[in-house]
Amino acid sequence: MNQPPPAPPSKVARLPGPGGRVGEYELVAELGRGGVGAVFEARHIETRDRVAIKILLPSVMGERNITARFDREIRVASSLESPHTVRLHGWGVHGDSDRYLGLPWFSMEFLRGLALSDYLERNGAMSVEESLGVMVQILESLTEAHERGIIHRDIKPHNIFLAAEPGVPCVVKVLDFGTARAVSGAADETELERLTATGMVAGTPQFMAPEQAEGQRDLTPAVDVYAAACVWYQLLTGEPLYTGFTAYEVALKHVTQAIPPMPASVTATPLGDLLHYNLAKNPGARHTDARTFLGALRQAASACQTPTHLTPIALPGLPVRELPLDATGSTTADASAGYQAPTAVPLPPGNPKPNGAVVIVVVLAAVAMALAGVVAALLLLG
Repeated sequence: MNQPPPAPPSKVARLPGPGGRVGEYELVAELGRGGVGAVFEARHIETRDRVAIKILLPSVMGERNITARFDREIRVASSLESPHTVRLHGWGVHGDSDRYLGLPWFSMEFLRGLALSDYLERNGAMSVEESLGVMVQILESLTEAHERGIIHRDIKPHNIFLAAEPGVPCVVKVLDFGTARAVSGAADETELERLTATGMVAGTPQFMAPEQAEGQRDLTPAVDVYAAACVWYQLLTGEPLYTGFTAYEVALKHVTQAIPPMPASVTATPLGDLLHYNLAKNPGARHTDARTFLGALRQAASACQTPTHLTPIALPGLPVRELPLDATGSTTADASAGYQAPTAVPLPPGNPKPNGAVVIVVVLAAVAMALAGVVAALLLLG
């Protein structure tokens, strides 16, 4: 179905400001703005409930990939009910009922805490017990998504949030379903064509499954299993599974290089075997989905007599901060990084193409790159 051409900028609705109204919400303060979107603290006009609102900027309304990803995120996240998935409250179009003149927006829960990426950057590796508590909640969120036929495709510390209240164990939230897709189905394939150019895939190199890095189209929930295992590795070691100078180099290591050494405290237990199992290059050699991974994790933890509930995570020297969540879960400077156009990373001349992959594409390229493009605007200092 052909979409109408983008409206001239002069006809697109203006971005509201503090004191303005978006749907049934009154904007309290602008928390940050990036290349494609702005984030506001807001309150429901009648209930006075506190929320965060993300709204696209007028300047990007002609960018179909950005608006399509925004729409996709709303559809996917609003269908999920896990307490470990960020909760959306409402959505709509501001300023004009015409979808191509008004500004799309959505509201979401306003939480206190910090992104897992921030925790790792400031505190380093977690204990085995803490890592298990985080992993169980990540996998519980993904279990619901997988059972509904949804693959996240961009699980990483930036998209995992530690929601904390003083003296209360953290609640883990999985964020950013903007790159999610259905496991299969012709309708989704049509939409995928619009969102991702031919020969490109969505994801982040440090957490990208080999089949994802190769550009394979028939992905399964095993890509999320692999990414979750990469996150677990970083929780235990404080470092990503693979690093490199370019997105291509990092993604290629997932395809070709052996798994780096793991801590002895892990390798000496069934937990080490489980982590190694789910970092397999072949998706058929991993657990098929989050539910099977979660069951095996609990069984291995039980064999080690290690609790899997999330004990309170100490945040020494870190103030408790109020963070309005957009779906990227980030706490750095760009409020719209989750909606940047994909970055093509061609294979260097003379290098072999893994399994025929022509282009490896990264949406939020490498963690170093992502630091310049994830959402600190969501951060409201308490």
